[in-house]
Amino acid sequence: MKKPFFLLFALLASVLPPLHAGGLIRQIVVHCPDQDQREANDPKPIYGDRVFGQTFIPSCDKISFLRVAAAGTGLSANPGLELRLWQCAENYRNTRAALPLATVRTESPIGWARSLYFPMEAALSPEIPYYWELAAPAAPTPQTANWRLWYQYGNSRYERGAFAVNGARSGSCDAHFTTYYPVTLTDRAALAGFPEIVEVEFTAPVAPRAVKVNLSPAAAGGKSFSFWRDARRLAVLFEPVKEATEGAVTVQIAPSGQTSEGVKMNFRVIRPAGMPAVAPPAAAPVPDLTPSPLNEADSVRHLKGIVRVTASEAKMVDGKAEFQLEVRAEPIVGMQTPWKEVSLATLAKFRSNGINAVTLALPAADDKAEVYSQAKNALELLHRYGFPVYWLMPPTPAGYDKTIVDAAGDARSMAWNGKRLKDYCYNHPQVRKAFIANLEPYLRRLKADGQWLDGIILNEPSRRWGEFCYCPHCQQLFTAEYKIPMPQPLRMDAGQTAIPVEWPSGIPKANYRKPEDTAAWKQMSDFYCRPLTVRIDDIFRICRAAFPAVSCQVTTIDDIAPFYGLDFFGSIMKLKDLDGIQVAVYWAAVGARSPLAAGSEPLAGKFIKNAHDRKLTCYYWLQGYDAGDNSQPLKPGEIKVAVKAAFERNVDGILIWSYLNPILGPWNKPYGWPEYFRDFKAGITPQLERSAATEKVVLRPGEKQTLTWRSGDNGRVIFRIEAAWPGSGTAAVTGFADGYRCGRTTINLK
Repeated sequence: MKKPFFLLFALLASVLPPLHAGGLIRQIVVHCPDQDQREANDPKPIYGDRVFGQTFIPSCDKISFLRVAAAGTGLSANPGLELRLWQCAENYRNTRAALPLATVRTESPIGWARSLYFPMEAALSPEIPYYWELAAPAAPTPQTANWRLWYQYGNSRYERGAFAVNGARSGSCDAHFTTYYPVTLTDRAALAGFPEIVEVEFTAPVAPRAVKVNLSPAAAGGKSFSFWRDARRLAVLFEPVKEATEGAVTVQIAPSGQTSEGVKMNFRVIRPAGMPAVAPPAAAPVPDLTPSPLNEADSVRHLKGIVRVTASEAKMVDGKAEFQLEVRAEPIVGMQTPWKEVSLATLAKFRSNGINAVTLALPAADDKAEVYSQAKNALELLHRYGFPVYWLMPPTPAGYDKTIVDAAGDARSMAWNGKRLKDYCYNHPQVRKAFIANLEPYLRRLKADGQWLDGIILNEPSRRWGEFCYCPHCQQLFTAEYKIPMPQPLRMDAGQTAIPVEWPSGIPKANYRKPEDTAAWKQMSDFYCRPLTVRIDDIFRICRAAFPAVSCQVTTIDDIAPFYGLDFFGSIMKLKDLDGIQVAVYWAAVGARSPLAAGSEPLAGKFIKNAHDRKLTCYYWLQGYDAGDNSQPLKPGEIKVAVKAAFERNVDGILIWSYLNPILGPWNKPYGWPEYFRDFKAGITPQLERSAATEKVVLRPGEKQTLTWRSGDNGRVIFRIEAAWPGSGTAAVTGFADGYRCGRTTINLK
């Protein structure tokens, strides 16, 4: 373990000469930001059973202070705080089991500008993960807590670590914090960041009022806060200064009855590679991405993938056109992507790492013109560069027409006790009409603007378990169909709306129903599933009317059942417009070969078999990284195992959830998107290349040929190739395969 460097530093400082012979100022140490995250939207109290922490990766080899945003609750008694720093081990337990590199205990923390500052002196190894944790062990309850820690909830702002509560990291959250490293200041020193703390060490005790410390340029407010670390060390906190490339520290001493003394130290700010730049960053290079436009006419309902056609060694021989032609059937490899992130740079990154399709959550419920325009432009860009687009939609993708639904009166669902629920009842004809009235115009608008959807995916549609609708309309429909009134639950609390139900049948648990009502409750469970099936059927029908070849799909989870109001195998799989399913079984494909596997291998096989028996496509959703959903950290190499195992089970493609979601590897081995792409590319490349055929093509002037080739993997894919050459200029080739978007290319011949 590294020994704290500050002990040796303090011993040496005691024998260092002053800056001026016989002077009072021995040295000036400035503390500059290293790791810095200054956004927050939520405060949490710190008390005995709740500790907060943050992992981070330093760029420097020392830490001298830690700043944490916090607010006092106004209690008269301060229970004290304890801060500790560790180098990360593989997990939280092993990290805490080691001796901390630094420990700070205080009942009077240094507080200024809504932040607490902790001297934390330790030697670090750059680019190695560390973890700090803040606790209030003497405050047993939230009511006795004196401090609330501010952090950013959601929309991760710090890529080199994650916020943790009681050791559970959340990749989408970060503390509002700064780590500082020390530099002994000399004139014209080159610093890697603009200082925020100036510390002056004196050769002898000095009266506080006799010292004045300035840092220039100053922040807009020009505020500062001073505190004495001991009798001979004064520290001054300053507000952050942005984008300054040079500055100065001035110290003036006017001790009573003694000669005044002053010193000024100038410095430059030159940030090293790997740290945020002070100067505006240079323009990013334009990605090398060649347009390969898609056409709506080539859309395929049961979409398995895309045919790629490439030609090489083109030449003229005895008046004939000759070239080597390769056709390849790539499976769909899609990435769920925020539509605001669609750019040439993003698409270039996807293309270079084997991703050939994109799923988007389109903002159909937002009627702002600029929002529609941005989403439309994202669709256009994706199609221009050859990426099929799936709309990943919730069960209510465009909301409801407010005029229609308001005219229906209170059309919300109703619980058994008469309490109105949040959602509208889709059995109500006006609700269904209002739903359709919003979705149809959005699709017509896209079509009028020259855009289309290659696919739509209903994303894990479900209802809240046990919230049966007892509205007058549903009661009337139920009684008309089953010739009995709706059964009533037993032993429910008056304010309880969801009836506790059994898995997987979805009927109430035994002590919440009469035994003689069991058959009626089974009918009630069937009735409960029907509105969601009808809604999905409506969505498919509306989208098919706008885009006849759109691929209509549903994402399932590993526990689909009437329990969640979705009769998947009994109803959804029988919809005539269903073209494919995606199985979100959370690494079920990996099975026992991954220590972090979850899900059900038999269930995954059931989904694939049912899909292929009905001539539907079946994709896997690849998940498993920690995105705040209690999944395990993703280890290097595991994504390659998952991809290989998925295709060994004969899936037609894979979809990845979700680009820019936080990925958390082991505590001591960060695993982010660069590492994910590296491993993913290694895993997917063999799958993209496995179904291919290569042969020489010879065309006479004016000739057209139709060729049939089989892929080299035992003929898994049969290609139909249409090649034509007018006799001069370019030859044109189109490759087809059943279930695949066709591919095209032209060959220049001289």
